[in-house]
Amino acid sequence: MRVLSVPDIQAAVAAMRADLPQIRSQQLTRIEVMDSNTVFLSYRDTGEQFATRHVVKRVGGHWRYTWQIVMGLRD
Repeated sequence: MRVLSVPDIQAAVAAMRADLPQIRSQQLTRIEVMDSNTVFLSYRDTGEQFATRHVVKRVGGHWRYTWQIVMGLRD
């Protein structure tokens, strides 16, 4: 089971918003915890059908947006 604390998830979201400010106007649609140091955050623009999955990682104790996106669908 992959579990992160609520403060860790909040820190990952805050890091994404700080590193990519334009994401603030988009809707966060999904949070996927991949492991204790990797989270996928899915965002989409209002009116868009599909979200973009962004990779956020904890490096040196701090969450950072990696400037990577994940392509494809996942069940």
